[in-house]
Parts: sequence; structure tokens; C-alpha cells
Amino acid sequence: MYSKRILEQMSYLTLVLLLLAGCGGVPAAVATTPVPCPSVAPVSTVAEKLIPFQVIKRDKIRNQSGGMNWGDATTERGFTFFVVFFKGFQNDKGVSAQDMDWILRDERCSEFKPIGFGMPVLNEPVILAGVLSEGSISPESDATDPLLALIFVAPMKTKSVSIVSSQMQEYNLSVSSDWLPKPENTVGALTFVSEGRIDAIANGDNWTTSR
Repeated sequence: MYSKRILEQMSYLTLVLLLLAGCGGVPAAVATTPVPCPSVAPVSTVAEKLIPFQVIKRDKIRNQSGGMNWGDATTERGFTFFVVFFKGFQNDKGVSAQDMDWILRDERCSEFKPIGFGMPVLNEPVILAGVLSEGSISPESDATDPLLALIFVAPMKTKSVSIVSSQMQEYNLSVSSDWLPKPENTVGALTFVSEGRIDAIANGDNWTTSR
């Protein structure tokens, strides 16, 4: 049995805690509403040459940038590759470095630039071709619907993304881990009709290539 004095002390402490809570002396959990990313306004009415339509996650990507077979590119722990596929990459239409100037934005409003570009080749959903630093290219293939891929490195926990062009056109895309290009999207070899310069790249922020 508690003594009368102890019971009085316990009642007093309970009253003090209740008063502190009412005055803000004891912090309480507060539900917060996530702040949406600021919207972007298009700066041009010219139609984009490339139209994004699919995003996939990949833990590794074959790197043949600059025409060299570098090996498999992988990300550091906590990151993964986000591959954005675009339509509009046709044999008779050159694509420039400016056409590839897109930014990936995640649900936390963080933005990521592409590490390079690539294409679906044979049994590979995407192969890294390199960085188009100047000029333009078009695919040298008989694929009826070839795709261009821009490759980004972002946190693995990213759940949703949007892709923003240099003209500030924004597209919200769903992220998939099991989508694969169709045969008509796939080329037999990573070759291009090129009037530009494709630079090789073997590593960068949060990723590297192992031979």
C-alpha cells in the first residue's frame, strides 16, 4: 500500500505534467503535410523532339560508352540507376545534346542530371553509349520503333519521379522494375549515324564501372 504522502506527490506530478502539456512545455507529435515541388512553366511552345514514356530501375547497366566494352556499371549502396526511355529517336531525325538535356526530379524535389544516354540492344534492356557532348546522332538500325534512353543515378528509395526538359516541359512517370523494351524497340548493335561527338564515361557520382 502507498502512503498518503506518496499518493499526494504522484497526484501533484500528474497535474504538473498536464499543465506543461497544455502550455507547450512537453512537445507533442504534430502531423505535417508534405510540401509539393514547385511547378514549372514551359518556356517554349515548340514540341519536344523526344517524348518520355517509361522509367525502369536497374541495379547494373552494361557500359560500352565511346565504343569501348568497359564492363558493368553499378551504383554505390543506397543508389540505383533510373532509366528513362523516350520515343522519337528515329533514323531520319538527328537528336542533339540539347534534346537530351532533361532533369529527373523525385518526390522530395531533388533533381538529377543524366550520366549519359543509351539504347536497348539485343538481350539488354539498355546499354550505356556515352555522353553526347556536341553535334547530333540518329540510330543506325532497322528497328521499327527505336528508343533512346537517358540514364540517371538517384536514391534507391525514390518512389515517384517526373522528368523535366530544357524547355521546362514536365512529365510525371511511373517507375517499374520489370518493364522490358519490345523487339521493335531493340537494335542489333549500338551504332549511330553521327555528326557529333560521343564521349566515353566510366564512373561518376555514386556509380562506377568494373571490368
